[in-house]
Amino acid sequence: MGRMGLLVLALVIAVAGPVRAEDQAERDQPDRFYDTGRFYFYFEGGQAWILDDKFVDDLEFSTPDGANPVIGGGGGYNISDHWGVELQAHGTEPEIISKTRGKIEEYSNITIVPAVRFRYPIGDGQIVPYLTAGIGYSINDDNDTSDPRIKITADESTIAGTIAAGVDYFLSSNVAIGLSLHSFIYPDQEARLVERNANNRVIEDTTHDFNQTTIALLAHVKLFPGQPGQPNQKSLLRLIFADHGPYDTDEVRGYFLGLGGDTFLFSDKFGGDVEMKAPGDFNATLGGGLGMNFDRNWGAEIILLNSDPNLNLRPLGKFAEFSNFTVMPQARFRWPFLDGQLVPYATAGVGVAFYDINDKRGTVDIPTVKGNAVTTHTPQMTTDKSSVAASAGIGIEYFLNHSVSFGVAMPFYIYPDLKTKVQKGSAAPQYGNVNMSGLAALVTIKAYFP
Repeated sequence: MGRMGLLVLALVIAVAGPVRAEDQAERDQPDRFYDTGRFYFYFEGGQAWILDDKFVDDLEFSTPDGANPVIGGGGGYNISDHWGVELQAHGTEPEIISKTRGKIEEYSNITIVPAVRFRYPIGDGQIVPYLTAGIGYSINDDNDTSDPRIKITADESTIAGTIAAGVDYFLSSNVAIGLSLHSFIYPDQEARLVERNANNRVIEDTTHDFNQTTIALLAHVKLFPGQPGQPNQKSLLRLIFADHGPYDTDEVRGYFLGLGGDTFLFSDKFGGDVEMKAPGDFNATLGGGLGMNFDRNWGAEIILLNSDPNLNLRPLGKFAEFSNFTVMPQARFRWPFLDGQLVPYATAGVGVAFYDINDKRGTVDIPTVKGNAVTTHTPQMTTDKSSVAASAGIGIEYFLNHSVSFGVAMPFYIYPDLKTKVQKGSAAPQYGNVNMSGLAALVTIKAYFP
């Protein structure tokens, strides 16, 4: 949902200095949860339920194992103690399933909404219930069609509205976590199904109105850059950058981690005439995780990351995707500079990877002509389901304040060869190997607590 591009961050290393005692005292002020006059951005995800799963004909919205994940985020500004504005963006991609034909396609929805936010801080502001409401735009797209004889048209964009209720809990003056219940409201839309037979004649042409109004339960992490405890700050830079520390410190601290970028694969072989190829040579890699700093230098983290390069049949094009989901526990050694504002580090670890061939398409068949008859052989592909994995890399992060950092990382991911098999009808199977080792260039965002 949403492919993240690679951003470049150039940082210069200087001489370190001690954390000042007065900075520690300021960080412990009672007003540390006062968020008025502060900018924030957030990331969230969860589960969505479409209220009416009817699509067109015998097609309906469906989700594997009942899971319809939502990925989203946004940013906002708290204007007063109770009122603020926010820009929200969320995406889902349920499947369209036919009761008689199986999976037909996937239906992508991205909803972008400017919203008004009302909040009511409790006590010292550590717990903040809130309401949001807004009207915006919904972008819809039919994709990953599995049957070339069936054409679905339902990708028009529409107006959309959202209403949400949630709560924030501040882990520190700059980081809050929380839950929210969202209602995504859409108008009726028209879907058209056109099905053709082997002779390209239309055998069905059906339309039907559908509605994708949705209820979603979401969890979020909200990050506040800039200097805490400074309401109604007039300087734009102070909204983003703290003007003094502490930044990274020698304390035992946990952190959330988000990452995204590109992994350059060293090999594109899969087996036979099938190749593994990232679209546009950009192998989008997304992930996140949790970590802990134990002292000034040492820490540990566990990273979850995923990539889905295409599987192509030469010369016919994409036939499926090859998913790699890796769980990577790793050690981290860091060396803070500039009072802990600039922190280079190195990581290494050993974990496990899980593989799956998904989004198989019937659009790429292999025709065989015998006399006047034409038969097709849909390739079947198999490979190992899991393997060991390892990583070693370097990175650097720049702290906006005590709790929020941005950075870049270049990990080297190492995987063993996996055995593969490609079967086309009654032809002899083709055996080979695939290897997903590669060098990644990633952007990182970290939220530290307490």
